[in-house]
Amino acid sequence: MSEEFKTNCFEIISNLDESKILLKKVNGKFYLPKHNFDFDEVFNELKKETGLETVFLYLVDFKLYEDKKSEDIINFSISNENEPKDNYHWIDINCLNENFIDFSLIKKWLNELRLKDFSVPWFNKNWFNDIKPYIKSTLESKDFKVLEIHQYYLSVISCILKVETDKGLVYIKRVLDPVFKNEPLITQKMSEYYPKYFPEIIFTDEDKGFIFTKDFGKNELSESKNIDEWINAAKSYAQLQISMIKHSSDLLSYGMFDRSINKITNQMKDILIKADKIFLDEENCVTSQEVKYILDNFDKIENLVLELKNYNIPQTIEHGDLHSGNIAIKDNNIIFYDWSDCAISHPFISMRVFFWNFFEKDGKLKDKSKDFNITQDPYELIVDAYLSEWTEHGNKEDLRKAFDLSKKVSYISFFIQYVVLVDSMENHTKKIYKGHIYGVLKNITFFI
Repeated sequence: MSEEFKTNCFEIISNLDESKILLKKVNGKFYLPKHNFDFDEVFNELKKETGLETVFLYLVDFKLYEDKKSEDIINFSISNENEPKDNYHWIDINCLNENFIDFSLIKKWLNELRLKDFSVPWFNKNWFNDIKPYIKSTLESKDFKVLEIHQYYLSVISCILKVETDKGLVYIKRVLDPVFKNEPLITQKMSEYYPKYFPEIIFTDEDKGFIFTKDFGKNELSESKNIDEWINAAKSYAQLQISMIKHSSDLLSYGMFDRSINKITNQMKDILIKADKIFLDEENCVTSQEVKYILDNFDKIENLVLELKNYNIPQTIEHGDLHSGNIAIKDNNIIFYDWSDCAISHPFISMRVFFWNFFEKDGKLKDKSKDFNITQDPYELIVDAYLSEWTEHGNKEDLRKAFDLSKKVSYISFFIQYVVLVDSMENHTKKIYKGHIYGVLKNITFFI
């Protein structure tokens, strides 16, 4: 974590009893678990501190201090375990008094966001215990002996379980129904076409939305300072996209989203005209005036998309969330996973997310050459490597023009993607994520 910015992360941990939370007792007073570290480290640290496995449910609230050097984040998590370490206790919130620090605030949070019956199955009481027999019997039918099952990751759109077996680790993903119900089938079909680029699939359950895979390595690219690994990932992704061109129609028939270059302008306009899924005129959301401005200038958006279309780059798979955390390296082979948001679209759209950590928030390119210990511009090296795979579909100059255009058009595609995603969420979660819709739309207004 940067020394220039401090994050205080408080955890409200429920044991799925609406009236109990986990608190640390020190000198007769009760405190929430609190840590100062990156979000990715929270659960490992909480395990060490409390003795419990916890899974993130949702962000409750946060306060950014006026000096903009620190913030307080409050996460709501759940635990199916009942035996914490000695200095931690499950406390009924109705029994707390002045010995609890900031009790009035915690009570307010809990009263506003009590656990109820969630449409997201893995947020409900006993889901983990109820699903274990299914996991065990499924893997045993595939000749795996189950040793232990862990809740590895939960979010508002998917959950991941990690299973220790006699044949190594198995990862099990369950996706949000109905919006991502087709992900297991789509991933399986793509892996059948080109298994080299995908986790080895053990089993998919299309009805329940599960996909079982063997261990497929680590997302080492996130921390890699080896420019060759980044170049290899970009070239591998281009090769996968090119190979999938001939399968695009089949993938659409299996339920892959269609955000093709011929359709995204009409899809966007339809969303803006109906305006029932963009939180119109709500606080910190899209305003009626902004929608009117975009619609009045929609010809500029259409012309931009048409300009990109005229470069005749064939439509193929677009990952939808191609950051380095969704790319693994195993035996020097690049593995792409987490295909929830994938679509048939313009291929270059994926690369804006791939390069997200190469840019500042204001859009300026970071100087990453020192990070990679090279003298050349790493961004240009990787872009050239990616585009070098596409030379059958255009000369170098035209490919680069199309690539640069695609960064703008990507905001149109991602606007559509976020609207579909947020619309599928629980109401309390929509309040947190609806800002993504506004953020993407604001970027669109910059170039019209």
